[in-house]
Amino acid sequence: MRPDPIFLGMGSEGEVYRVGSEVVKTFRPGLPSDEQVRWLERTLPHCGEHMPASSAWTRRGERWEFRYPFEPTEPVTRLEREPLLRFLRFCIREGIVCLNFKLANFRWRRGELYFVDIGQLILPFHLPFFRDLCARAFLLLEHGHTDESLSGVTASLRVPGTLESLPGFADFFREVVMGEAQRFLATAPVIQRSAAPSATAGDVALLVKCCAMDAADLEEQLVHIVGQLSAPRRFGEVVVAVDPFEGPFLRQYRPGDLTSLLRTLKALRSQGTIDRVLVAPRDAREVAALNRRWFAAECEQTHTEAGVPVHPQLWAFEQVKSRYLLQCDADVLIGRSDRGHDYLADLVAACEPEDVIGVGFNIPFPADEAPHPYGAPPGDFVPEVRCGLLDLDRLRALRPLPNSIQNGHLQLTWYRSLQRAQQTRGLRFVRGGDPRTYYVHPPNALKEVPSLIERVRNLVEANALPPEQMGRWDVMGPPERWQYPARQEDVVFLVMGGNIPLEKVERCARSLLVQSRQDFGTIVVDDGSLAHHARAVRELFAGFGRRGTFIHHQVHRGRLSNKWHYIRSLVPRAETLIAVLDMDDYLMHAGVAELLAQVAAGGAELAVGASFRPDKPIKLYPLDFRSAAKHRGAGNVWVHLRCFTRSAFDRLCMEDLNLDGDWIRDCSDYVTMVPMACRTSHHVILGGLLHVHERSTMAGEAIRRNRNRIIDEVLRRNQP
Repeated sequence: MRPDPIFLGMGSEGEVYRVGSEVVKTFRPGLPSDEQVRWLERTLPHCGEHMPASSAWTRRGERWEFRYPFEPTEPVTRLEREPLLRFLRFCIREGIVCLNFKLANFRWRRGELYFVDIGQLILPFHLPFFRDLCARAFLLLEHGHTDESLSGVTASLRVPGTLESLPGFADFFREVVMGEAQRFLATAPVIQRSAAPSATAGDVALLVKCCAMDAADLEEQLVHIVGQLSAPRRFGEVVVAVDPFEGPFLRQYRPGDLTSLLRTLKALRSQGTIDRVLVAPRDAREVAALNRRWFAAECEQTHTEAGVPVHPQLWAFEQVKSRYLLQCDADVLIGRSDRGHDYLADLVAACEPEDVIGVGFNIPFPADEAPHPYGAPPGDFVPEVRCGLLDLDRLRALRPLPNSIQNGHLQLTWYRSLQRAQQTRGLRFVRGGDPRTYYVHPPNALKEVPSLIERVRNLVEANALPPEQMGRWDVMGPPERWQYPARQEDVVFLVMGGNIPLEKVERCARSLLVQSRQDFGTIVVDDGSLAHHARAVRELFAGFGRRGTFIHHQVHRGRLSNKWHYIRSLVPRAETLIAVLDMDDYLMHAGVAELLAQVAAGGAELAVGASFRPDKPIKLYPLDFRSAAKHRGAGNVWVHLRCFTRSAFDRLCMEDLNLDGDWIRDCSDYVTMVPMACRTSHHVILGGLLHVHERSTMAGEAIRRNRNRIIDEVLRRNQP
């Protein structure tokens, strides 16, 4: 027997009854629309925290009927702050707005606000509507309004300037949104930054050899070498040996700068990258004494007649107390496919046979190859001077090494002299090793082009070597073979910044790692950060693996230059949707990547979404693609989150991005988005609040004047 309905209430949309164990709302004809019902059917199942989730819609003639299970609840006579904040953040998270916000439409259920006015006034999230909703909630919470008094002021909330002048509202709105952003980040995976290894290879020291010609790139190289080699164990000490000779150099490719080099080493020592700096003495008596100890030769020259250093390196060997010394040139590049590989243990073990005096560092081989056994015929191989392990005890025991004097100089280098000793005594310098750890050596011609050596170093760190590099220690192949991996994904996040605080970079990376859809690509451009900082940034984005391309510029190049070069070279597919994300910003919803994939599949050329600025919490940026070049606001097509296809970007020409013969340095978002909006037709406004835009710097008057000049020029260029 059907129970008698119990009348619960009536509103503008219909009547509500309790029928047994259910609540039934019967709508007036035509309310809500069929389309909205379909949207509510998709949306409400996710909203059980604050709305009826287990519900059913039934069409009875011209009327819709909505049913959901009855639960004991209590009326809401006043709002409480924390439950209200949780409800408002729930609206952001689920992408909805409850326009008819008043106490009568809520019940208390298990300590939470439960919204029961299901109908046409629940809409997809729209930031202006949500801001109005929060204003109504704020007035009920803080200003003592009732439902009746609130209805009289609702219209005034939309008058320009009203909310800006409402005391405390901006702070309240910021608290609402930032609370949801922080809640979202708390769900993201924690990125484990590499700490200094606790284990120490106490009897192994690292010695990096350098000269004045290495000054320009020394900081980058030392951070690279020490960072790549100091895992899973750190060295007993890290030492830099300086040859103080100031030129002319053998195979010179740039002028030397000893003063700059020593200044860099002092800074690196204070930062803890290195432990000691050894500058070889130039005193003739000390040089002669060392040559007698090592070669039984009377010679006061520090270099061979050809200009190869001998004394600086042997003198540095004498200052090291560890038995084993991994010595390398300052220009070598170290690759690691597995930072857990204890390559030092392998090298030391290879030194155990009594006839072995050292081990050459491995060179690249395919990662799936088995380790190559260490070995060498008696008397071979030539000691690896560029990167290799020495048993200093055995080396010292061989002194004096064979050498001779020619024109007042030593005829042989120390390693060629050691090779002679190997040949006469049946000793070996072995080679082999595990392909997980290797080195390559850039020839001087490569180092003459800073952007090229920078790219090769980035690619070695990413283990993205061209095939012809396998089995070779010198960097092989023409420059065009050393290219960053292109991104073939449907959606690519272009993340850009330089010297951004690491806690902000980490937020950005985590907001991407927590996306529900993970088939997007990333291009991360760290533009001009210091070497230590850039290495940490690379580590924070390492979780994207082969889906990520990381680029570090030692010298700042500028956003437009980077966009122009890397979108054109790394995003080959015309339909790929590129989302620009500043490194100090972050996403605040797990469904952003999914939404962008849908936008890309729909063929949109440009897509822009609402962003939240904590410094201007209640400012709105209404989007209008049709007015992109009609006024200075440009329809706000430049706001974050900005997305465009590769084909849309191809509508730009170099002249769009240049002014006064150089790249435009400010307003890069405006400079690119306005002309693309004018030259494309399929545009999409992204729903929801998806992105937090937190500015790191404030613009002074001079910068503002320059930006106004740029904006005026962009508008002039894009007039129809």
